[in-house]
Amino acid sequence: MSNDIPDALFKRLVLANQYRILSFLNVDNEDEWQKAVDQSLEGWPLEDLPDVERLQSYLRDALTKEDQYFVLDALNVFELIQDGVKVGYSPKFERVFTKFPGFGGNNESKLMAYLKHLVEYEHRFEYVERKDNRFNSRFPMIEFYQRIISAWERLERPHLITEELFDSLIAAQRHPDILADTATL
Repeated sequence: MSNDIPDALFKRLVLANQYRILSFLNVDNEDEWQKAVDQSLEGWPLEDLPDVERLQSYLRDALTKEDQYFVLDALNVFELIQDGVKVGYSPKFERVFTKFPGFGGNNESKLMAYLKHLVEYEHRFEYVERKDNRFNSRFPMIEFYQRIISAWERLERPHLITEELFDSLIAAQRHPDILADTATL
């Protein structure tokens, strides 16, 4: 006779135990977590258990080092833009961002989560003013940040603001289609 616990059973026991711990820690939702304990022990489908779908989505689209560097670069660029505003430079175009817009919560949630982690847990870039305290731009921002970061890289990624750099970062915010339309006027 063996004392080995089958792998599937062991995983269910561990999961049920985690839910049980959460029921003690999160007394406002104790009933929900206790229900999750029962569901995990009764063999409910994995997708029906709390937070499993969210965790699976993170595993399917995990944050990469490149993603982390991208968020850091976007923050660095907005730090420079805000430094420019502080020394008196003003945008030459209307409808540009001087406060960090964040990331789209629907399509860029892993980037938004990393941004939130940097600011709230690592206390980095806390001084960079944000357009929204929840870090959610409410629309996709990756292409926007790529344009601004590219402008910064073309100038060899300086860490001190100049008027030339400020103007380049502001101009890069404008979509190329808008620039093409104004060039024909």
